[in-house]
Amino acid sequence: MKIIIPKTELSEALCSLSRIACVANPILPATRLVRIQADAKKQSVVLSAGDLDQALQFTLPNAKTDADLDVAVSCAELKNAINGCGRTGELTFIVQADELTVFNNELQLGILTLAPQSDAYPFPEIPKNPSQIILPTNFTSFLANAQACTCNDPSRKILHGISISPDGVTATNGQHLFHVPLPLSGLPSELILEFNRVLLSIRQRWLSLATWKASEQSTFIAIRGENFLYITKNVDGKFPNWRQVVPDDARLDCAIALPETDRNVLKNFLGLVEKKISEHVELTVETSRLKVVDATGRTVYLNNAEVKGGLLPCTTNVKADFLLKAIKFGHDTLRMCTCDDCAMIATGGAGFYVFMGCVRKKAAEPDVAVEAEAIPQPEEQDVTATAVAAASSTIPQPAKEETTPKAPQAQPAASPANVPQTTPKTRKETSTMQNIAMIPRLPAPGATTPSTSQDDSTDLSPLEEANQYIEALRDEVKGLGERLNLAGRKLKEALLSQRQMERRYASTSRKLERIRQASGF
Repeated sequence: MKIIIPKTELSEALCSLSRIACVANPILPATRLVRIQADAKKQSVVLSAGDLDQALQFTLPNAKTDADLDVAVSCAELKNAINGCGRTGELTFIVQADELTVFNNELQLGILTLAPQSDAYPFPEIPKNPSQIILPTNFTSFLANAQACTCNDPSRKILHGISISPDGVTATNGQHLFHVPLPLSGLPSELILEFNRVLLSIRQRWLSLATWKASEQSTFIAIRGENFLYITKNVDGKFPNWRQVVPDDARLDCAIALPETDRNVLKNFLGLVEKKISEHVELTVETSRLKVVDATGRTVYLNNAEVKGGLLPCTTNVKADFLLKAIKFGHDTLRMCTCDDCAMIATGGAGFYVFMGCVRKKAAEPDVAVEAEAIPQPEEQDVTATAVAAASSTIPQPAKEETTPKAPQAQPAASPANVPQTTPKTRKETSTMQNIAMIPRLPAPGATTPSTSQDDSTDLSPLEEANQYIEALRDEVKGLGERLNLAGRKLKEALLSQRQMERRYASTSRKLERIRQASGF
């Protein structure tokens, strides 16, 4: 028996089938096989593979056969046999006894051992009247964009899938959201499809989607394309109510329209953001332009941006990846709220993309300590810098014994009644002495209690005392660094031991598989 298959069709089919059949599964050896079915009357050849979660079938329209055939071969061996033979021309498969020989013209590429048809994974059957809808032409591009917004955490399986409902396609991971409204009213209910690497590898157009419920109450999804059929299970669970996180139009008071030239500049800029330093960029909206700054200080000005509305200028921080995705999805308008913290929404392309920026910086309030210093005080209530530092700090100061009597009319310098006790909310304008007082007090190395006869002038100045505290902190940080290095070495040793155990396990599995094949079981 002879089968002639074009190289291009066979390569495209095996590229997707191998993502199911080439995955090692010692429990189900049948999942590593590709089933080959040939029909001489219809002159058609069908390749299929499957496992417990999914099944895929390809029809090769230009294949030719001189007899009916139903066999199975190892997918990995078949892929290795045709590897490197090019993508133009045809391949010839000759079946004799229990062997399948592959020829490229007259060059023999390999001899594969056939497995019984019963060993292949059975392809599930579709009922006669399932609920079926016709899909839009660019449906796969919508799913590819939605896949970029899904959750990678395996414990959150529902957010790992894509919601396909009568309202359209939706995906979110809790930080950003993608939605495209589509006319899918024929769906009986909402579906959650796991858009895995098998579906990503299929380059053919999707035509229709069918759903039905099996006897065990599991919902199945069948996707039919030009020359393929893919069947999988619906992800169990209910997709979260994503509509409640979409901001209202009334709250979005500012709209920023970016022309194509500015979008290309911003795309190149965001692609080079150094994520090891910070994954956020500072977005400043001005009257007639947009300013974007990353953590390294790189700045780009988008002077062609059209800004409408809002309380400007407005500055907020946002993930560079969110802005980059908005541009890749084809959106050209960014809408935001300049009054308070609210989710941003990108529009202009297919559907919309919602993401949240960081909490904005509030306007700096006046420093109470600075205002107290600026107010002129009477001479009898003059407060020294050291006293101001002691009063503004919440850490108790070292006690000093009085050796020189004070004048009766002088009031205590560090009295709480004379110095404001309000803790400053910002330290941008505080003096050097106040900054020193705000440092937590650590026991100064080598500090001794001053004697009663020692004069105050011989005490350490606050700068010298702060220097001693910094030295003590430096020693502690050095000790922490050594302990971190030790923990890192222990972690590397544990990872190395784990890799060795994995290699031993893989080697043992291969030996057991050889024993099983040699024994015939």
